[in-house]
Amino acid sequence: MAPTFIETFRIENGDCPLLTRHIERIRRTLAAHALEDSVSPFLASQVFPAFASCIKGRMVYSEEVHSLEYTVYAPREIRSLRLMEAPHITYPHKSTDRSPLSALLQRRDGADDILITRNGYITDTSFSNVVLTRGDELHTPSTYLLAGTRRAQLLAEGKILERQIHITDLADYSHILLVNAMLDLGDMPPIPIQSLIF
Repeated sequence: MAPTFIETFRIENGDCPLLTRHIERIRRTLAAHALEDSVSPFLASQVFPAFASCIKGRMVYSEEVHSLEYTVYAPREIRSLRLMEAPHITYPHKSTDRSPLSALLQRRDGADDILITRNGYITDTSFSNVVLTRGDELHTPSTYLLAGTRRAQLLAEGKILERQIHITDLADYSHILLVNAMLDLGDMPPIPIQSLIF
């Protein structure tokens, strides 16, 4: 049985701002698994719902689309992150099998989410890429787990810079921002570095 994947995308007034990035990721994912691609043409041809509120699209697919649903987006409130070392974790494709991430999340012990490290290097949270603030500079780890669409767009626009960030470097930063397809820079309150739980 072919593996299944998820693509989550933000829709604003009938437009999907990161559509090109999502299509690129779908193509990379299917190519990496030697699967035929009938999915990216399907997504490219979609007429998205035009509601005033922000809409979350969620598509499950393999070689073909299994489901596509739209819901009004309600962002999670994240105020605390627990650092969690996972030296062997990988999540290169947005798979429906999130068991490695879910297992780590079960150990967050009161924190809202986790900030995963691999051999001491900062990667992602359980659901987002991260951007760290240092003065006017915005850095995202080069040791990410998932190549996020928002992260790719922000890098292409020159709004963030990619850096290798070790836990010993955290003292150089003031805040962490969470970004993903649904969250742009500034959509969620920044999380102070001092509030990280070790």
